[in-house]
Amino acid sequence: MAVQLNEKFLSLKWFKSYSLILTGALFLASSFVFFITPYKFVPGGVFGISIVIHYLLGFPVGLTGLILNIPLAFIGIKILGPRFGVKTVVGFTLTAFFIDVLHYYGEMLLW
Repeated sequence: MAVQLNEKFLSLKWFKSYSLILTGALFLASSFVFFITPYKFVPGGVFGISIVIHYLLGFPVGLTGLILNIPLAFIGIKILGPRFGVKTVVGFTLTAFFIDVLHYYGEMLLW
């Protein structure tokens, strides 16, 4: 089990860590919106399942991914402890938010 060192709130290390999470979530969301979802590729994982649900039922990909990730995060926090959860929750929440926002603005630009 990996040991996570405590990061002081608003320190340089904290900003670097969370800015990398934000950047990674934006890159992941843009790849889903512009390359994976329009061509109906289905990757593995929660967002792959949410793409399938999107094409079957019409639900938004980001919201569906967020709903499917929440129980998994609770299970992970219960098994691995509360220090596991903060960056994970921030990461998948930002990814889901960026997916839906980019999808909305992408559709607006295409019309």
